[in-house]
Amino acid sequence: NHSPTMPGLFHKPFRVKSHAKLKSTERRQLLDELRRCYPDAFAISGGDEAEIRLLGGNRKCDLFKSKIVAHTDQTGFVYFAAGQPILYNFSEGLRPTVYALWRAPLMSNGACVDAASGLLSVLQNGADLMAPGLVAPMPDSLARGAPCCLRLAGQFVAVGRAAATAAELAKSGGRGRAVLVDHVIGDQLWLRGDQSVGPTTADAAVAAAAVEEEAEVKVAQLSEEMGAASVDSSCNKPNEQFDEDSGESDAEAAVESADRHLLNCLLHSLLQKIHDKDLPILCSSLLANYMSRYSSGSPLNLKATSYKKFGAFVQAMKDEGLLELNNDKGVMSVVSINWRHPLLQGELQPSLTYVDPAAASASTAAAGAASSGAAGEGPLTIEDVLFVTASSGELFKRWGHCKGSCLTGKQVRQLITEYAKAEGLQMAGRPGEVTLDALLSRLASQCGRPVLEDSLPWERLFQVCSACMTPGYRVLDCHGAVLLERRGAAPRVSMRVESRASNKCVSLLAGLPDFGVDAAQFAKRVQRALSVSAGVQSAPTGGGSGEVVSVQGDQLAYLYRLLTEDYQISKKYVTGFTPGGKKKKNKSNNKGKK
Repeated sequence: NHSPTMPGLFHKPFRVKSHAKLKSTERRQLLDELRRCYPDAFAISGGDEAEIRLLGGNRKCDLFKSKIVAHTDQTGFVYFAAGQPILYNFSEGLRPTVYALWRAPLMSNGACVDAASGLLSVLQNGADLMAPGLVAPMPDSLARGAPCCLRLAGQFVAVGRAAATAAELAKSGGRGRAVLVDHVIGDQLWLRGDQSVGPTTADAAVAAAAVEEEAEVKVAQLSEEMGAASVDSSCNKPNEQFDEDSGESDAEAAVESADRHLLNCLLHSLLQKIHDKDLPILCSSLLANYMSRYSSGSPLNLKATSYKKFGAFVQAMKDEGLLELNNDKGVMSVVSINWRHPLLQGELQPSLTYVDPAAASASTAAAGAASSGAAGEGPLTIEDVLFVTASSGELFKRWGHCKGSCLTGKQVRQLITEYAKAEGLQMAGRPGEVTLDALLSRLASQCGRPVLEDSLPWERLFQVCSACMTPGYRVLDCHGAVLLERRGAAPRVSMRVESRASNKCVSLLAGLPDFGVDAAQFAKRVQRALSVSAGVQSAPTGGGSGEVVSVQGDQLAYLYRLLTEDYQISKKYVTGFTPGGKKKKNKSNNKGKK
């Protein structure tokens, strides 16, 4: 429906050419087509329950059909029930909206793609889902171009088409587009409804129960067909009842333990890592960048808690008076913290340890370097060198160096020192100066630096001789073997932040291949460490060699530390960021935390 470089069908306003109520025959034809397109959702009890849920609880409600023209100049139809857009069709068959998926989850036809929970704002800005954003492999049965539904944290948030198959993504090393997004929460089609952001906890439980009930009916039907009637069920009921009673108490204890651990992670994050100056903070960032960094042997598992979803948990904390939330088009953020709340006054038990992502990635890098050392893999080292010229060749020829030889600055200083001492040029009364012989005087004059004195300090002599040589750089592998020697300026890793739509920004990193760093692996590492979207794109024409790593948000400080500390790239080869810059502190922001 849209090209990979064009936003989704409903990302921009569309024109409505007509809007009319469906006649009874048209209504019947639409529902019949629905049953053909989505047999799983309408197979049980003749589809009555699913149909009633889809129509907002009123099976006799009126259906309306709008003919629209999208910003892509494509003409299609949108169907409304009880004021909600439930279906759309752009000559590729009926597709459910997110409102329809919340009412009838089985309309996904099993074509569900799960993505990282922090990507909603990215999708709402018109971006497609990239492969690094997947939290589970694409379904093997999903063909290229096939319709699919996108879930974040288990909730349907978008509808689109597969941009590649699971095999194609695996072959590309987890790069490229995974899903072309046509419709997402917050777009123009979503705005035509009641603008809800998904079922509440109670609604989700009802929907899940309905799905389970339908699944149980399917299993029963299958059992009858196979002739596998349950003969022993009546005999086993007493034991089953006893097992259920004992199992329920264990399950309740496990849920209570998971709830306590989740709350403990939140309290540790608030007291140890988050300040008023950090607010507002996205709820997804609170979970990924703070709470998930704490561990006491039991990592966070939201599905094991009574809340099931993080949104329900932060809403409960709001009801407790601990947090103040803001909901902007489905994006939840924490805008205020009640530092005087009783939960923040006592000692936290048990005490949890914060796992620094930078330290964790450093240990990962060390382990990776140890495992790949035998294969000759790892970051490259670049050092500045000087090439011997025709004029300076006479000075170094006694050591076997001629025109074109490559020397480091340290080697040049050592050879000049040896030459001066071998020729007896170091002044006896003044050991800090060197007497110029005919060769050194000629070098000084040939390099455009005429020297009137008969002697020079050591440092000035080094400068004069180095000026007669051609600067360049040398590339070494992780074992110190020379891979390349070239004249000219050494390559640089350049970093910058660029603005995107809706006041969003992205960090760009270019030049990694020149240092032997795999851009795709680097992007994956950043994505895991920061829990943000990161990928690789081709460098623009004239914009440098290799590929450009793109990271969501302003992450220059972390990227600089990662390059200079973990990858051991010299700071002078990293441009675009100056460490040590401090933001101005707002004194009023910290008053509440005293």
